[in-house]
Amino acid sequence: MVTLRIWFPSYGSATSKLADWEKFGGSSCLTIDGVWGHAHVSTRPLPATKNASDYARLNTLTDDISAAGGDTEHQWLFRHLDECRMVRYWGTVAGSLAPDPEGYSAETSFRMCDMVLAAGRGIAVESNPGLGLAARAQGFVAAAGMASSYVDLAGRASQYLEVEHW
Repeated sequence: MVTLRIWFPSYGSATSKLADWEKFGGSSCLTIDGVWGHAHVSTRPLPATKNASDYARLNTLTDDISAAGGDTEHQWLFRHLDECRMVRYWGTVAGSLAPDPEGYSAETSFRMCDMVLAAGRGIAVESNPGLGLAARAQGFVAAAGMASSYVDLAGRASQYLEVEHW
């Protein structure tokens, strides 16, 4: 099962615990929990730390919920996705991401979740020269049109569930 969580932007009080980037852009994450593997897809920057080992680790769901000040009610549950492919794809791109609080863009969060969901639906978003030209072209077109806001990702997630039945 795959769970998509989207934290919509918070325009609440100035005393909110949320970071400025989250107040105005929101964020998202995916939790993949399947027979073929487990992963948590998140590009949210980790909180500042003095522990050197934390610079190399990725966020966990607990980190995301804590940073957002609580879990979100905006969640989508997907079944029948290629979870193995999603975990492999995230494993490939996660090493190249270096979440930085100064250069963070909420758009990255939405795009990455959409890319991993596309991989799970069988779209060739990963770089694989062994694929046919048609599959690679379809993947390129899909990658160019990935979600760039919480509205795009929420709409696409609802479409997956209600129309495409993923």
